[in-house]
Amino acid sequence: MATDDFVCFTFVLFVLNLAWKMLSLTLMTIRKPLFLVASLWLVMVTGVSNARSATLIPTGATWSYWPGEEAPSLQAPFWVEANFSDANWQEGPAPFRYGDGEGGTLIEGMQNTYSTFFIRRSFQVAAPDQIEALTLHIDYDDGFALWINGRRVRSANAPNAIQLDSLATGSHESGAFETFSLDAGIEHLVPGRNIVAIQGFNTTLGSSDFVLHPELVYEGLDAEAPVVIAVDPAPGLVEDFREVTVQFSEPVQGVEARDLTLNGVPAQSLSGRGDTWRFGFAPPEPGSLTLRWEQETGITDLARTPNPFDGQAASETRLYQLLDENAPHIIDIFPRPGQALSACSSVRLLFSEPIQGL
Repeated sequence: MATDDFVCFTFVLFVLNLAWKMLSLTLMTIRKPLFLVASLWLVMVTGVSNARSATLIPTGATWSYWPGEEAPSLQAPFWVEANFSDANWQEGPAPFRYGDGEGGTLIEGMQNTYSTFFIRRSFQVAAPDQIEALTLHIDYDDGFALWINGRRVRSANAPNAIQLDSLATGSHESGAFETFSLDAGIEHLVPGRNIVAIQGFNTTLGSSDFVLHPELVYEGLDAEAPVVIAVDPAPGLVEDFREVTVQFSEPVQGVEARDLTLNGVPAQSLSGRGDTWRFGFAPPEPGSLTLRWEQETGITDLARTPNPFDGQAASETRLYQLLDENAPHIIDIFPRPGQALSACSSVRLLFSEPIQGL
């Protein structure tokens, strides 16, 4: 090779090496922002979401109502049943009240006349077997009893045997919503139209106030197991591998450091919470790296019936190549330099690491 060609070739190698180092530094600097952006993109594209709750009947909804001056029904079908006709009932928005609260339907003539008030409303359920939890949020004064499709499900300050002129068994002031589980009513739901019926009670005929303001919400059955949607660093060439950040598709629990291994060696440390966890490893030797989950982990999502994470899926094994940035160097020579020899037929060199091309 001519001298000019050699100089040119050497200069090109120098420029390429410098460019590679600058690119590596840039990637290391922006890796975490890119990781976060990629994670957000994955969530947007795949539609991963933990929002499985929905409102069946909102606050301020319109209900059919019946003042308790006379019984709403004297024979079957009774007013709490789904096939009862409430065509002659009045309609109005919640809250139903007098003497307290604001907005909604103002009840006139209840004080000193009657102690109970009746409301009912239909709601739609497409698949009852997909409902995991049913919840009532209600602001009330002084008591109530609730039925779903004719079955009594929940009550507060209500007598066991309910009559038209029943009184609340205790005093309760309105002003804040309270939460009651209606899970016992899930088995009474049917596909399509359902009816919730509520009877409100005052403590006395002369009570100065009355409030009845319900909201009905549900939580859908969570049957989706958590999966890993992003890792940092991403599989491929890496210059350093001492920790890895794992993002799941939803918050998880039961995570332990030993759950994740690098070339069969469990992680040494763990931090994080929710859907993002960081595993720390002892510095590995350069070369091929395999990031793999243990055969059995206790990782699950936070569903009422937890769904386990499947770490043995093929997509959960990730491969890396750890670059060796340290050039080999001689750490020992035999015979040692300066040693007086009568003859020397060979020299033994000990390098800092295995080499090739000698």
